[in-house]
Amino acid sequence: MTGTARGILRTMNLGIFGATGTIGSRIFKEALQRGHHVTAYVRDASRIPQDRTGAMWKVADVQNPNQVAEAIGGQDAVISAMS
Repeated sequence: MTGTARGILRTMNLGIFGATGTIGSRIFKEALQRGHHVTAYVRDASRIPQDRTGAMWKVADVQNPNQVAEAIGGQDAVISAMS
C-alpha cells in the first residue's frame, strides 16, 4: 500500500519487468508485502520461479513495444528492473 501526505493507503496494480532478477525480485517481494496486486513479466515462461506465489505472471518481451503496450493495460504503475 502506498502512503500519501494525508495518510491514505491505497492498493495499486503494479507491473514489474525484470521481476526474476536480483533487484526485480526484491521489488517484487516488497510490493507483495505492501499488499499491492503484482503482475510480473518475463520473456521466457521457464524463468517463472515455482516458489513465487501471490502474483500473476505473464510472458512479455520488454524489447517488443506491442507486447509491452498490451501487457501494461490496467496497471497503475509499471516498474522496469531490467539491466
